[in-house]
Amino acid sequence: MLKIMSCMLLISCSCMLGIMKSSNLKTRCVELENSIETLRMLDIDITYKKEPLAKSFEKISSVKSCYLTEMMRHCSNSLKNQRSLEESWHMAKNRNDLNNSLSDNDMTILDDLFVSLGKSDSEGQHRLFDAAILRLRSNLNEAKNIESKKGKMYISISTAAGIVTSILLL
Repeated sequence: MLKIMSCMLLISCSCMLGIMKSSNLKTRCVELENSIETLRMLDIDITYKKEPLAKSFEKISSVKSCYLTEMMRHCSNSLKNQRSLEESWHMAKNRNDLNNSLSDNDMTILDDLFVSLGKSDSEGQHRLFDAAILRLRSNLNEAKNIESKKGKMYISISTAAGIVTSILLL
């Protein structure tokens, strides 16, 4: 009876490991979708409303909650303390690095955008946003493909490994 219970526990635990690994892939997709929406909101604030960066960052980070808005909130605080945007961005990035579910490629796109903000006119900034959103959409499509393929694979393999280990133990 104890062996059967331990085998059931082993199968359940291995299955949960696969689900947890699969959920990491889903988290990246959600963060990319939130980042794209946040960038659209920021583009509108900067391009059409002509809001200062610190004010736009603060306003958007109070409306939406995701990794990028946390970064923007920290940037806003640093900008209010007379730091440059590039310095503020890197400080926020270092502070929030543990909560990041985005890939290095995703972060490179965001780095390029945020370091370039304020260095051109509003039309140039609008084009920067369009390019960044287009690249993030491409990454989102890739992430969704990876999630659908690898997510199922992680769950299947971990469940199968739990079953095989249980059979070997019996």
